[in-house]
Amino acid sequence: MTLIKRFITNSLCNRIFFYFIVIFSLIMGTFTLIIHFTVRNLFISSAQSSAKREIATIASSIDNTLEHIFDYAVTVSLNDSIISTTKEYPTPPSSPIHLYTITHNLNSVINSIMGLNSSIDNWDILSADGRFFHLTEYDTRFIRDFQETSIIELHQRTLGTCISGPYLHEENNIFSTDEPQYIFIVSKPVVELNTRHICGYIVFFIKDDTFSSAFEKYLPADSNSIFYILNQSEKILLSSDKNLIFTDFYQIHPMDIEFFQKMLHDRYIMETASDHSGILHITTRLKDVPWTIVNSIPLKDLLREQEFFNKTFFFYIILAFICFFVTAYIISRSITKPLLVLTDTMKHVTENAYDIIPLPRSSDEIRLLYKGYNHLMLNTQELLNRIYEEQEVKNDYQFRLIQSQIKPHFLYNTLEMIKSMIDLELNEEASRAISSLSIFYRLSLSRGSNIISIKEELGIVHEYLHIEKLRHMEYFDYTINYPDSICRYIIPKLTLQPILENAIIHGVTEKSIKGNIQLSIEEKEEYIVFLIEDDGPGIAPDKLVKLNQIINEVPKQDASSFGLSSINRRIKLLFGNEYGLVIESQTNSYTRIILTIPKIEIQENTLY
Repeated sequence: MTLIKRFITNSLCNRIFFYFIVIFSLIMGTFTLIIHFTVRNLFISSAQSSAKREIATIASSIDNTLEHIFDYAVTVSLNDSIISTTKEYPTPPSSPIHLYTITHNLNSVINSIMGLNSSIDNWDILSADGRFFHLTEYDTRFIRDFQETSIIELHQRTLGTCISGPYLHEENNIFSTDEPQYIFIVSKPVVELNTRHICGYIVFFIKDDTFSSAFEKYLPADSNSIFYILNQSEKILLSSDKNLIFTDFYQIHPMDIEFFQKMLHDRYIMETASDHSGILHITTRLKDVPWTIVNSIPLKDLLREQEFFNKTFFFYIILAFICFFVTAYIISRSITKPLLVLTDTMKHVTENAYDIIPLPRSSDEIRLLYKGYNHLMLNTQELLNRIYEEQEVKNDYQFRLIQSQIKPHFLYNTLEMIKSMIDLELNEEASRAISSLSIFYRLSLSRGSNIISIKEELGIVHEYLHIEKLRHMEYFDYTINYPDSICRYIIPKLTLQPILENAIIHGVTEKSIKGNIQLSIEEKEEYIVFLIEDDGPGIAPDKLVKLNQIINEVPKQDASSFGLSSINRRIKLLFGNEYGLVIESQTNSYTRIILTIPKIEIQENTLY
């Protein structure tokens, strides 16, 4: 560290060179991070698009396979020979010769329909009483947990084509070491067209690789992704890892319901692990069956190309740094020479400069620049003093303007109320309102002072609330609580009235039932807190944040919160930025305005 300090303080050339390197390093570091994350997002986005196309192709392939199988099932079930045979034999005949003749004829019919179909492994016909005709040599006894009655029960709710499974197919070869094989069963009732009576069932046996082959065909060979086919209950019907079949998807990838539903809705989602790795889940639904295909791809697989890009990019970054290192040294050497000419010029400018800041321990060139800066600061300080004096005058004028805007506000509203009372022939109430108004203005205009005692301000508040109570008698009540000790302190005149007016207009009068306004005053050690609270509809959280921002800005005449902004501005102009207004609210509960002013005792015969 000492060596670096000595290097950069030795000469201006070294300092410029050092700062060039530091700035370049910061810029390149920031640029590298931006490029890294931008490219990362681009690669992820590109991988997502590619994965979406792949899963769409896979889903289309499986949909086409299912559609062809379902079409064959419908075609076979509508064949006249099939219908007449199943109608004539609601149970397979017991005679082997007779049964052979029937199965031979049925097989001939089905073979002529099926042709060379590789999707269907085997087929059979289930009689109306739940017995197979055994058209082929396929032995259903090796299908674990399969019952013939399950097909009959399945079609009690529908006459359409259905698929069930998977069922584990147990090979009868005990020496087989192959992975387990699962069977899906597609079934379609054979229905007599006139009576809609079920005569039997067409049953197709489909191997699991009929569907899984679509993944093997369209996914890259070196991919570590895992595919799943889920049913409506999110159980795994088929997976590239057959040990996961019949397992809940949540057990393999723990996630809450909202996260899973978002995955289904958005068709993709990134699941981030605690070690900052991730898995991209791409989903799609099949058209003909209520199955969901999920392809889960590790994030590291998506970013293989980025690793190569990063290596190439970092190589060029290092090369650029070396080139800049050499260039920075040459530039720093060239900069110092014209600076000497500049210092000679500044000697004549700064001969009579004042030493208002200490000179740094640096090269002679920088010391002369500091002297020139000091000379400039002398002139600048004089200018700032003049600006400060002008700003004080401006602030005082603005304060007077704000007060002049607040005073007529209450008068206009009160006169309109009195006029309405007279129009309604409420003469006694109008007389009381005029009396209160005269007392209000006698207190407001007394002595011409803009700063009055809290006692006088509370007198104004009493008369104002009395007038508003006459105007909105059915809408609200009010209470005022305060300690007598606060009456001797000062407050800007007509501070509380606009706040109370705001509580009436935007608070209690917007309720369907009678509301309440409460004015409480608390005395603290060094300041006084005014709490004005109404139980009106309250303010939404987003509007509350915006309103608190607005009242701290310079008030505008056309702003909706001009009154509160003006009051806040007056308090801050008089007492400082640590005092003023804060608004608190809870929707459908309350709105509370907190006003804070310092404790300053009233001085007699003093006008503000």
